[in-house]
Amino acid sequence: MAIRYLFLGFALTFGPSSLPGQEEGPLHALYESGQCPQLVEAVKRQSNDSLSAQICFYSGVCLMELADYQSALGYLDQAIRKDRDLAIGYFFKAEVLFQLNRLPEALIQYDNAIHLRPEVPDFRVSKGQAFFQAGRYPEAIACLQQALLMPSCPEKAFILLGRAYQENKETDLAFNTFYKALESLDPQGPNYPECLHRIGQAQYLAKDYPAAEAAYSLLLAKKPADYQGVSKLIQVHYAKGEYEKGNALKMKLYSAYRQNLLPTEMVETGFCFDQFEWQGKRIYAYEKLDEPTGYYPKHIFMVTDERDHVTQVVQTEHTLAASLKGKKYVLGKIEDGVHTLYEKEAFDDNFEYDLLKKAVIRVLRGKGRS
Repeated sequence: MAIRYLFLGFALTFGPSSLPGQEEGPLHALYESGQCPQLVEAVKRQSNDSLSAQICFYSGVCLMELADYQSALGYLDQAIRKDRDLAIGYFFKAEVLFQLNRLPEALIQYDNAIHLRPEVPDFRVSKGQAFFQAGRYPEAIACLQQALLMPSCPEKAFILLGRAYQENKETDLAFNTFYKALESLDPQGPNYPECLHRIGQAQYLAKDYPAAEAAYSLLLAKKPADYQGVSKLIQVHYAKGEYEKGNALKMKLYSAYRQNLLPTEMVETGFCFDQFEWQGKRIYAYEKLDEPTGYYPKHIFMVTDERDHVTQVVQTEHTLAASLKGKKYVLGKIEDGVHTLYEKEAFDDNFEYDLLKKAVIRVLRGKGRS
């Protein structure tokens, strides 16, 4: 197992009194090689008083990796007691407290780390992320702005700041941040495509479809196998009424499906090809890739509430009855666990999308032809 905290953007430095003695060399080697379970078990056999601050710290990090946050907190507290100037000890204690939903205590520990190592931007970025996840967007913005003024600030701060502006309803600042980030991010790094995804999605929701198309097109020029990006660009074309362009891109997904290249989630749920609003509710239209023998649903329209929870589903269904009538699909609705078929709402394989969309809305209005 690789320890995800082993390669942070700052040095894991310890004072001379904190360093492991020669007898702790094997424990240090276990940490360096990412063998967390083995390290934890080996440390349990040691006397806590004999452990150095560094080994206590390593134990705390490994227990975080194993999601044993309470035990991790105990070892990190020991590390701090043994070395009061251990900035990364306070930092990881903050991370653990945040995982335990103890945000006020976590913020104190982030501040302790920042006080001891004010030159480390990662501390401010993580504090900003804690504020962001807690929904405290103005405070997140302030932390991230400070971090981005510092040398060697991690690239993810750009993305997080743009998202914080979005959530704080400061749309123009969000766009400015994302576009400015493109000038600073490594085009070959993982944050560059994520930034393009964020720009495309934000422009799509703002109904600036040409800008959304430009972002997703650039993304796919750099990462042709970004199949979620393909799905997003299909949605842009559908929003513009360019169904032929969208359908041409669908063929790329079907080809990848036949070659077992698609992510598991897309194989299982299909891909989103359209979104639209109806009576203040957002409807997500998905298309399943698999067409097994016999019955199967194909195009799934999920109606969501203000919390993005699915409240009802209308879908095209390939049934024996439809086939006997010379059709490919009929509409079905699922609501409150009840499945209703509308056999007079029937469609061929090469249906006109606008007609299908109108039929879906008829069913949602309770006027579907059964």
